[in-house]
Amino acid sequence: MVRSPPIGLPPTVAHPSEAAFAYLQCLRDASAPNRFFHRSLQVDAMNVARTLLGWRTRWHEAGWDGTFPDTAPARLTDMAAVEALARNNVPPSPGERLGSVAAALGERVAQIDCVELHASADALPYAWRSVLDALPCELAPGLAPAPAGRDGSDLARVQSRLLAIADGTVEWSCQLRVVPSFGRLRSVPSSPASPRGRTLSRDIGIGTPASRSWTMQGRVRRLR
Repeated sequence: MVRSPPIGLPPTVAHPSEAAFAYLQCLRDASAPNRFFHRSLQVDAMNVARTLLGWRTRWHEAGWDGTFPDTAPARLTDMAAVEALARNNVPPSPGERLGSVAAALGERVAQIDCVELHASADALPYAWRSVLDALPCELAPGLAPAPAGRDGSDLARVQSRLLAIADGTVEWSCQLRVVPSFGRLRSVPSSPASPRGRTLSRDIGIGTPASRSWTMQGRVRRLR
């Protein structure tokens, strides 16, 4: 359920079943022999309406504006043709309502001190993120990523650096060599000199976070 913050937006009073019947009428009005849903609509109209209405709902939550370019696949342009009718005749979907809330928050101030998130906002659809971006939010205690390694250990230090890179607060590149020693793996700094004996090494290069992404390039070789 989408509850609008106290910013003056009217509530939606339509029953959920009204959307399905209203969308069915839009499908019938837009139907033509070349529409991908035309034949199915003649066989099982209500189920077709429910299915395509579900598509529409998820697309709106993902940020769909109701249009597609003329070069898009036929199914998408068919859905856009139906949407041209549905926009003013079907009760707003949760994604549309969230879009209205986000737009209103850009012009007004909601009397909300803080929104406590119990999941990362990145895991939510675009429409929800657009609303949360306009509100003061913080993760609930214990949910923010944190190093899991033992304090002071190499693992904890690597995890801390990787988290800093993910946040964009640190620019870092390194090379590591993983060397098995007496049946156990340990990490040692990479150096030009190759260790004596048979070892297995991997050189890892981590890019900078300028593009908010990093790549790993590795090679495995057996040294003598």
